Amino acid sequence: MKTPQRIAALLLLAALLLGAPAQAGAAASPDAAAESLTLEGTAGADLTFLSGYPNLRVLTLVDCPAADLSPLRNCKKLKSLTILRQDGTQSETVYDLTPLKNCARLSSLSLSGPCTADLTPLKNLQALSSLTIQSLGIADYTPVTRLSLGYLSLSGADGEQVAAVFQSAGKKLTSAVIGDCTLTKEACEAILACSRLISLRFENVTGLDTEADAWTKLTSLSALSMRGCELRDLDFLSNYVSTVIVKLDDIRIGDTACSVAFDKYFLQTDTVPSAALLDFLTSEGRQWLYATIGMDTGELTGDVIAALADVRTLLSLDAQSVAEAAFDPAYWDGFPKLEQLKITGSGGAALGFLSRLPGLQRLVIADTAITDSEAITGLPALAQLSLTACTADDWAFLNRLSTLELLAIAGCDGPADLSFTAAIPRLKTLVLEDAPVTSLSALSGGRLAFVSVYGCPIENYAPLTGLPSLSLLSCNGDAELPQLSCRVVHRRYIDP
Repeated sequence: MKTPQRIAALLLLAALLLGAPAQAGAAASPDAAAESLTLEGTAGADLTFLSGYPNLRVLTLVDCPAADLSPLRNCKKLKSLTILRQDGTQSETVYDLTPLKNCARLSSLSLSGPCTADLTPLKNLQALSSLTIQSLGIADYTPVTRLSLGYLSLSGADGEQVAAVFQSAGKKLTSAVIGDCTLTKEACEAILACSRLISLRFENVTGLDTEADAWTKLTSLSALSMRGCELRDLDFLSNYVSTVIVKLDDIRIGDTACSVAFDKYFLQTDTVPSAALLDFLTSEGRQWLYATIGMDTGELTGDVIAALADVRTLLSLDAQSVAEAAFDPAYWDGFPKLEQLKITGSGGAALGFLSRLPGLQRLVIADTAITDSEAITGLPALAQLSLTACTADDWAFLNRLSTLELLAIAGCDGPADLSFTAAIPRLKTLVLEDAPVTSLSALSGGRLAFVSVYGCPIENYAPLTGLPSLSLLSCNGDAELPQLSCRVVHRRYIDP
């Protein structure tokens, strides 16, 4: 009587002999057309079946017992091999890379985790141009120094090993990744001397030289990224404000965790200390069109505002937590092309500085106590105004905004009536949420196409029948509405 295990084995053998698909989990399922194959666990314990994959170009071994790599000689087209031992994977043996010398076309090799103990066989890989080494836990990286590579990713080596590798193998590199190490001065010099580098990334690295002069040899660089690195300052970025795509995530400057991202036209920072921002904001060649300066802790100083005002191309600025002193109009001289300004979470803001921004078309202020609100009326091109969770010293300025097409006020405890709308003939969108307005009579006869009065204690909605262009209304769910031809919804359009 055949056991279930014996029956399963016979079925698998029949599938292989007849060319039928094998059951899921069976590694030996020949496919002459297959160009890519991934084996996990015991499926990669014996690689002799790879003779059935003559067109194989990419092979990935994940958490497999160390197998004899000799069968790879039958894969004449193999170009890429990845061997991965993930965290927690235990194996009593490691791979011997010697048989890879028979893979004449192998150009990309990735070794991650404790998968091999000896890199000496790499010297025989004549076609190798891309190498990834991550957390091997070995002491000798000398074989890597003898390679001629275009791409190198090296993680888990110490500073001296990194220096040796880049001093010898870095001359032809166009792309490099360095991770999980503390760099020595010699290692920094060796990396930054790789003048052909186009792409450079650091992950969880300390000891990086941030002096601007040290980075001047990387004249071909087009992409620079970092994650989890500790930096002294951002002086080195001054070399790249108009030529390199920069993305620094979760970096630390002193005790502050922050991020920086920019390319030629976009700048975005988060919680970068003002002193560190000035390291590169004052650089020559700035051509940013859009800037977002976030600040979860601390404040933006007037010097940062002045540096941004000197960016002659800037169209839009989003600034968070601007210090009250930084609203001094003297810091805002410049901004020749600024069309949009957003100020959030800035405590108190005297708006007199707006006189320096005559071209402003869109103004957004949130979570800020504003004074000198009359200054808003001095913006001749202003088309959109949004105030959220603000307090104002006076709402009379609303009567002198004749150029507005959109007005949004939410959570500001005002205004108390809508009489000001008669002075805004172009107004098409009015969002007034959580305001003490009770009457809509002032709206009748206007050109409004969208009205939101959600959260307002409106007593009578009948005046809305006098808005021939009204297409959308947002109001409280219990509102008693007249017959209207527009669409009606019951929700906020501005988050409180």
